Amino acid sequence: MEAILIASTAVAVASSIKAGQTAEAAGKFNGTIQDRNSDIAKKEAENEEQKLKWNLARFDDRFDDLQSQTRVALNVSGVQTDRIGETPLLLLMENAGEAELEKEFMTYNSQIAKEQKEEESVLFSMQADLARMEGRAVRDQYYAQAGQSLLSGGSSYYSTQKGMSA
Repeated sequence: MEAILIASTAVAVASSIKAGQTAEAAGKFNGTIQDRNSDIAKKEAENEEQKLKWNLARFDDRFDDLQSQTRVALNVSGVQTDRIGETPLLLLMENAGEAELEKEFMTYNSQIAKEQKEEESVLFSMQADLARMEGRAVRDQYYAQAGQSLLSGGSSYYSTQKGMSA
């Protein structure tokens, strides 16, 4: 009888310790995944800056081509495009103003996207920390359960021994 009591206590303790170790490992693994997601979001935020620079350069090139084509079309039609106060120059100036406004929108939207990715990165980091904390908390619960099993088994063994000596 004593051997069964000791063996069952040992199995309960070992199982609880193993479950605690597994829970902690799962928490660390989940934390690692969230850290990776955080790194990806950071890279995407950095890429947003590069994407904006590329988009602005491409926009400038296309706009320069449009302005050149507009000048050529106006000149071919016999209109002078360099006289201040005349409609063709005002048209080119209006185009330039609209282009600057469009570039400001592009910059603003890019900044918003970058900030969202940075915030996403922070949230992933927080989730990583939480996953590791949860893993440790579950581990500690299982370790406490192992301690409880030891105490319960010891108490039962003591009761058995006390009953035999009486």
